[in-house]
Amino acid sequence: MDLENVLNSQEFTSLKKSETLEDIYKSVRQIFGENCYQDPNSYIYFSEALKSGQGDCVEKSALFQIAMDYFKRIKNHPLSKRKSFYVVGDVDGGPPSFDNHAFNIVVSEEKNLLVDVQNPSEEGPYIVPVEYNRDINNISVPDEYTFGRTYSL
Repeated sequence: MDLENVLNSQEFTSLKKSETLEDIYKSVRQIFGENCYQDPNSYIYFSEALKSGQGDCVEKSALFQIAMDYFKRIKNHPLSKRKSFYVVGDVDGGPPSFDNHAFNIVVSEEKNLLVDVQNPSEEGPYIVPVEYNRDINNISVPDEYTFGRTYSL
């Protein structure tokens, strides 16, 4: 699968119609319905994960990033002025708790958001405010949004 044209496939029509971060989040969760790493020693290529609809945090965050990059190129799209970054860090507490966890940081003039497509909160998509602390070179999520999780770079 040509990753440059991944969103041109018919399976990704709903993703291309996204107008909000929540829309992208929900579309990515629908595309990757099942986790693909039942065996911790096995891995599949991203293109295979897309075809099979199986993905964990890496695939979900990568597809979220591809969508954000796509919308950045469309003038007057509601998401075109937002920058998004694919991040690999850690998440503790929770559940869940793991090292080398992929998530996204979305930056806009109003606020910065952490997007964890793999791990929704009990209320729905986990899209929460995040702050960067230059003193410790790390991120922090305000307490009211942590749900017992601590994210770090």
